Amino acid sequence: MPVVYAVFAVALGVPAGALLRRVLPAMAATFTVFTGLRFLIAEYARPHYLAPVSRSLPPFSDNAGPAGSLILSNATLGPDGHNYTAGLSFQAVPAACRGNGHQAPAILNSCLASHGFHTQIVYQPASRFWAFQGIEAGVFIVLAAALVAVAYRMVLTRDA
Repeated sequence: MPVVYAVFAVALGVPAGALLRRVLPAMAATFTVFTGLRFLIAEYARPHYLAPVSRSLPPFSDNAGPAGSLILSNATLGPDGHNYTAGLSFQAVPAACRGNGHQAPAILNSCLASHGFHTQIVYQPASRFWAFQGIEAGVFIVLAAALVAVAYRMVLTRDA
């Protein structure tokens, strides 16, 4: 990926230089656009390259998912689908699970699980790493090719 990013950065810098005709502003524009685009793709596009995997665990599980995976969401849900990740209010706990109010967490979690409470983890498995690298490389190579075409067109249409 570093080579692909470098090719994209050069392809981005050429039309910036042709448009701005100044070295420092072109470098600043290239750096800003390159950094911004990398951030946007990493935060908003990368998690959705392939359909994520979801897994149900016992309620309020500390298990954050498989090692090396990209966690997209981790929520504790009730039987009605309501999100209880921030915690349960006393009224939300089923009457059968309330007991004397001093139950061990394992017993309470077991009771909650029997009443339909669970933790839903949505993630991208680590096994998709190379597929994601290939998809992202393709995205940046296509963008680089488009930028080279734009720079070529800009240079040809400009008066000497």
